[in-house]
Amino acid sequence: MKTYSITETFVERLPRPGKEEKARFYFDKKATGFGVKVYYSGSKVFGIRIAMKGNKARWLRIGTFRDPWIADSAREEARKIKQNVENGLDPFAHRAPRHASLKRFQDLADGFFEYFQNEVRKGRRAQSTHDEYKRQWDRNISQEVKLKSVVSLKQSDFKKLHDDITNRNPERPLTVEANRTIALLGSLFTWALGRDPEDRYGLTENLAKGVSKNPERGRGMWMEDPDQARLLAFLMDSRNRYSNWWQAELKARRAAKFSKPRRPPVKRPPYILDGSILDALLLCFLGGLRHCEVRAMRWEQVEESRGVIKVPIKKRGAAPGVHDEFKTVFITQEIKEVLDRLPKVDEWVFPSLGRGPKTKSGSGHLENLQSAWNRVRTHLGLPDVRIHDFRHTVASELGDMGNLTAQELKEAMGWKTTATALKYLHSRDHQRQAKIQEITKSRVERLSVAGIKNE
Repeated sequence: MKTYSITETFVERLPRPGKEEKARFYFDKKATGFGVKVYYSGSKVFGIRIAMKGNKARWLRIGTFRDPWIADSAREEARKIKQNVENGLDPFAHRAPRHASLKRFQDLADGFFEYFQNEVRKGRRAQSTHDEYKRQWDRNISQEVKLKSVVSLKQSDFKKLHDDITNRNPERPLTVEANRTIALLGSLFTWALGRDPEDRYGLTENLAKGVSKNPERGRGMWMEDPDQARLLAFLMDSRNRYSNWWQAELKARRAAKFSKPRRPPVKRPPYILDGSILDALLLCFLGGLRHCEVRAMRWEQVEESRGVIKVPIKKRGAAPGVHDEFKTVFITQEIKEVLDRLPKVDEWVFPSLGRGPKTKSGSGHLENLQSAWNRVRTHLGLPDVRIHDFRHTVASELGDMGNLTAQELKEAMGWKTTATALKYLHSRDHQRQAKIQEITKSRVERLSVAGIKNE
């Protein structure tokens, strides 16, 4: 391998490679492995090629030429990196302040969750997101990784973590769970990198960014008409409400009290639910609301005079510094019927069903809809349908009407930009394939006739 005397003038004069070429390497005569990499864009980056654990050579990036590195300072940095590797340390351990090198990944996570909880109190983030992130951290991040110092963390740690979570259950790979955990880590690292340099504990990059996620099937699906019809009929059927079912069962038990053979008591089926839970699911289905928005809905948000429900925007946080950012959901006759039958005995539209006045999150509203939905979808044979798919379905229905502009659809669904709305305009036109087939057939026939005439 040819080597060069790498100086500032030498690097300055290096030509950039051609458009079809790979980036070029130029290695130094004085320091083994130290060199500069030149890209087609003209960018010149110092680095060192060094044998890491397992004798696998890696190119470690030092920094860009004159931003702020020059040949001499980059060569000295390469020497320190090599010394760290030989001593079994992280290659960039010398860059971290001494106090930072003692900080564990758990310390960084504690700061993140404290910050997130403060955002929840200010109304900028949802409590359910915090709880889900905390669940993923406690369940999926190994103790070994939690106790590592921040400066010793590597991207390979999180690639392995992602694979371990995915393959935890060989019969049913946890593809989505693994992806969600990496998303949590991405949020954690993004938050840390936004802090002052001395408060990052030596973290220099988002280590979750390069982890390839699993492909997910059935995410963001809409429900076809037969499934929608079955679900709507179930949610509207009063016999599926616990109070009605119990009254009917109690009456049957009394009537059969003296019968022979005696009628055994019927055990409550798992899909028989409290009426307020079914009404909450029905609001999600009819209005395209997120389940967290329905669970935490207050009566003060329902403006009957205007015919709208004001729903606070919490997904990804409201705009910086804004505490009262809302979207409006129009109260259709069907939604009005649901609201009219709910008792106004609490500030919450759906008060907690627990024995105490507050749920574990500290509020007095309905805590959980997911376990109830799991029972319903098992009963109806809809194993892949999520509550959030109600929202996709409503958006698709509105988008397929053809009467709404992207701006109107954006406002109706409470999205930040029209880019999301454009995805749903004519998103499931059932005539699309037939139209494409007709156009393609017509084109082939036209070209075929033109070919015969030219013969």
